Amino acid sequence: MKITNLTRPAICLALFSILLATPSPAKACLCGDGYSPSEAFMDADAVFTGKVVAVSNDYSVDFPLDRLLSRISGKPIYVWGSQTTFLVFNSWKTVGTTSVTVQQIGISDCEYSFNWGDDYLVYAQNTNSSTIFTTHRCSRTTRI
Repeated sequence: MKITNLTRPAICLALFSILLATPSPAKACLCGDGYSPSEAFMDADAVFTGKVVAVSNDYSVDFPLDRLLSRISGKPIYVWGSQTTFLVFNSWKTVGTTSVTVQQIGISDCEYSFNWGDDYLVYAQNTNSSTIFTTHRCSRTTRI
């Protein structure tokens, strides 16, 4: 079979398309090399230890963009998540109360799952409230 000048680009395009179409394994939450404790502390808005005293997995998150899209479409738009309440034992950064709420949006493999009654070291980010925060698997949050 003789390869002409027109056939060569077609073969290259077909091979390139096959490479792009080959599925790759799904990757859940990618944390990279992770944070060192000092990097995690600097990145967090709050660092505390506490006991989980309440967990709600049917929390409806209300975002301003969702309200706008609901008005435009005429249909309600909800993003579901979890809400965990902690009794704070020690705080090393920001937390000045004995109770803290951690909210997580339920659309990511990166959200951290908390178990009722367990104690945790939490590295959290602020959600524009002094007692409501968020966290994720890559934050160094861990059960203690």
